[in-house]
Amino acid sequence: MRPTLAIFPTQYVPTEAQMDAHNRTIDHFKQVYAIIAGLALTEACLRVLPLTGAGDFRIPMFFTLLITVVPIFHGGDRSLDVKYRNHYPQTARDRAALLWDDYMLLLTAVLFVCIAEAIPKAPEAGHAPAEVHAQWFYHWMAVMLGFDVAVLIFDRWKSRAKERVRLKPYIAWIIINSLLGLVCWLVSGMSEPKGAEMAVTLLLPFSLSVEVTLWQVSFGVFLAALLRTVADYEVEQGFLLARANRSFGA
Repeated sequence: MRPTLAIFPTQYVPTEAQMDAHNRTIDHFKQVYAIIAGLALTEACLRVLPLTGAGDFRIPMFFTLLITVVPIFHGGDRSLDVKYRNHYPQTARDRAALLWDDYMLLLTAVLFVCIAEAIPKAPEAGHAPAEVHAQWFYHWMAVMLGFDVAVLIFDRWKSRAKERVRLKPYIAWIIINSLLGLVCWLVSGMSEPKGAEMAVTLLLPFSLSVEVTLWQVSFGVFLAALLRTVADYEVEQGFLLARANRSFGA
């Protein structure tokens, strides 16, 4: 009788120590991701404080950053658990995918820091107010959201068919992040603030423009970011938060 050749190789079963080491590697990257994201929020607090009053346009900026960073951080952190925890890499492709996701998350966290650094500082006591370049905050918001959309698209494309079932929320996240990114990109083209009221001119599509205050702009973008976050947790289908009828693995 001729020996039978296996067409597909048997999947390697790691030892308990190997699986533990693999999971700890995931945890190490998640910890670095958390440290950089935490640094961004710390820097944002330092840029905003001390407050200059209830009409301080930097307050909506801070909360825009906060409510945008937290769910995106949450989704990135959970994605490593869903896709890799207790799933030992079997091939070079599996290992490359893990490293790719790790580095994309770290780059996203670095962009969190760029956004925080772009919040204008309050003028020091006894000093004349410095020029306010609030556009850079929305510029970096648009860059971060655009980068996140690109990562989500590529991540879904590179995932195998059975993995895509667990990545269904990605489609909704691509849409809502694109919409908020577009809002931030449009706002980043506003004029320099003028006068005590910090009046700015927003340039809109079709050669339209509107005169508003910087606080109104900041608060409007905050409301858009709040809607994005609410939608984020409404469409996540158990990916981020435990639900009785949903399971995404670890």
